[in-house]
Amino acid sequence: MATLRTIIRRREGKPLVNEHGETIIYIQYGHHAKTTLISTGVKINPEYWNEKKQIVDSKRGIKNTRANEDLLMDLGRTDTFTNALLKSLRAKVEGIVRKIQYEEKDPTIHVVKEEFEKQYRQERIVEKDFFTHYDEYLGVTKNLKALSTYKHYKTLRGHLKDYSEMHRFKITLENIDHKFYENFIQFMYKDIQRKDGSGKLVKRAGLQNNSVGNLIKNLKTFLGYMETMGFKVNDSYKKFKANKEKGTVIYLTQEELEILCNMDLSNCERLDRVRDLFVFQCSTGLRYSDIKRVGSEHISDNVIRLKAHKTKKDIQVPLTPRSLAILDKYNYELPVISEQLQNQYLKELCSDAGLTSKVEVPFYQGGKKEYKKYFKFELVTTHVAVKTFITHCAERGISPKVAAEITGKTVKVLLDHYYGTTNKVIEMEMQRAFGAVESQLKAV
Repeated sequence: MATLRTIIRRREGKPLVNEHGETIIYIQYGHHAKTTLISTGVKINPEYWNEKKQIVDSKRGIKNTRANEDLLMDLGRTDTFTNALLKSLRAKVEGIVRKIQYEEKDPTIHVVKEEFEKQYRQERIVEKDFFTHYDEYLGVTKNLKALSTYKHYKTLRGHLKDYSEMHRFKITLENIDHKFYENFIQFMYKDIQRKDGSGKLVKRAGLQNNSVGNLIKNLKTFLGYMETMGFKVNDSYKKFKANKEKGTVIYLTQEELEILCNMDLSNCERLDRVRDLFVFQCSTGLRYSDIKRVGSEHISDNVIRLKAHKTKKDIQVPLTPRSLAILDKYNYELPVISEQLQNQYLKELCSDAGLTSKVEVPFYQGGKKEYKKYFKFELVTTHVAVKTFITHCAERGISPKVAAEITGKTVKVLLDHYYGTTNKVIEMEMQRAFGAVESQLKAV
């Protein structure tokens, strides 16, 4: 009977490693009491091999923070893709065995290994250009990642294609070096002309630092994936910096949220539902993608329990009287619309509510820093609801760690991107730490 296992080689209980401390992952095929090892070509740090589950577990024991971003990349941050590759290679071996059995032949260890290596070599011989590799990677990403993440990778492909065409530069896995990195960043900062679907030239505005940083981060992940698959990649990518600027956290104060809650929208069912969805988000901290899924099956003992759509993390959110009342109002079937429409109607709702205070937002592009002013209602989106929830948690004395557990985010991400520190929060924290002070000023 044929058997299959995915393993790393050991000697006297210790993993066999090369001079770089890496070990190769093998598929162990057994038949007729004999076994053979079929190399996958995938090299990993053996510390991150999960023997029981037969998968790469690179994040074990390492906090996924910005400070550890490069470390995680070096240790195989692309473990999700690595495991997908191992699964496909194992399936290939299984397919070879089934084919041989279908032909009524004996799938001996030598025959199976020879056929696998023959097919694998043929696949490697076929030369593919950079964008063919990238498109295959997009296919993997589409199956393994959230839709929003997949769209970010598609956006990166567009910028790489524009760069290649405008600079008449053929991008390869081996010529993405530090010079390319610097030129590509400058390219993304500039206003350029690009062709739309009809071939017409249109102007594309230069990107801001955070957008460029996200694209570089995704480029590094792609190149790490290609290296994991055994392709030769220029090592320079590991030193690429995905720089980010801390942006302005937009949120609604408790007083502004009360204004929304007390609005009489009995004559406008559309905005009434939009208001309820937004307030529910502000009361739970759930992403809009998770709001869409919430139903009675996710609720027990007045706690929402579900797996986050984006991060796949298990989260639990205790219901408040306000969020429970909204669920009761709609019989636990929230009137969800598309996020695009929700954002559009939110601006209308907040404008009607009189949220017209001015907000100054900084924009960073390379070394330049500019400021733009907006009415607050112009900036309100579903994402603002999450930031509102986290900020209100802080104002009410809930620790960042607890808020992070509820929302499924790390404390660092929460503090850097979601926590709006107001004068009120600062005053409350100082009084909590050192006590309130009576006014020392005397009337003149």
